[in-house]
Amino acid sequence: MSDAEPNRILGISFWNSEEDAERYHQEQYSQIQETLQHLVETEPNIRTFDAQFSTTHRISARKAA
Repeated sequence: MSDAEPNRILGISFWNSEEDAERYHQEQYSQIQETLQHLVETEPNIRTFDAQFSTTHRISARKAA
């Protein structure tokens, strides 16, 4: 939730591959959107980005080593 815009929410998903993200969108997204539909005023705005670096994964890899 945004302090400046209290009616705005943000959801973030991370996927190992573009194929995983596409499979999620095709198989699961519509069910989630339908479940939340009564809580939102507008259709969700979906944007995709490539993550080039992940501190979380680097830390996990060090701990595992």
